Amino acid sequence: EHVCEAAAAADNADAVPRRGREGPLQVSHGRNALGTALYEAFIRAGEEAGYGSMADYNGCRQEGLSKMPMTVFHEAAHPRKGERCSASAAYLEPALKDASKHPHLSTQADAHVRRILFENDRHDAAADAHAGGPPGRPSEAPRAVGVEYITGGERRVAYAEREVIVCAGSIASPHLLQVSGIGSPELLGELGIQVVAGREGVGANLQDHLEVYHSFEVLKPLSL
Repeated sequence: EHVCEAAAAADNADAVPRRGREGPLQVSHGRNALGTALYEAFIRAGEEAGYGSMADYNGCRQEGLSKMPMTVFHEAAHPRKGERCSASAAYLEPALKDASKHPHLSTQADAHVRRILFENDRHDAAADAHAGGPPGRPSEAPRAVGVEYITGGERRVAYAEREVIVCAGSIASPHLLQVSGIGSPELLGELGIQVVAGREGVGANLQDHLEVYHSFEVLKPLSL
């Protein structure tokens, strides 16, 4: 049964588990959300106004008021308790500290990726740097084999043994795909970029996460 269908049928939809609780990325509601009377009063006011409330707005229902979950270190004995628990802090930094467990992991700081390299780039990437544009593409489906990047003013290439993972965020990832020739053929043609794979959806449908902030002066020593 689908999680959302199970939640809709439950007496308390928010009680249906829909997220994992293991792993290094810590998520908490924060000290204020758990112990501030003003926080509770704010949510009750929303309920009385007819907006409803929920225990987890990242679940099946997003309409209503809820305590805000935050990626913050919350374990009592953790040396960084109260600090932001980012993906880098949760996964990358521990791996870099214990190199013996991750002998194949290395990082390159102060590097800007210029484009993704494909199978036929492996042989003529050096010549391409002087030609000013990507080489001709084969008719078969392209296969990413590495990246070209700039560091210290020098152009370098890095080749992958198994796969290339693009994880540069919601803006930089589609940009990197587009400058590498993956995207709308019409748009790439206007920019003089040779098409590697025509994908109309790349770089489209970007939606901002709009927020409106309100500030109020409280009459008692309470704060959110």
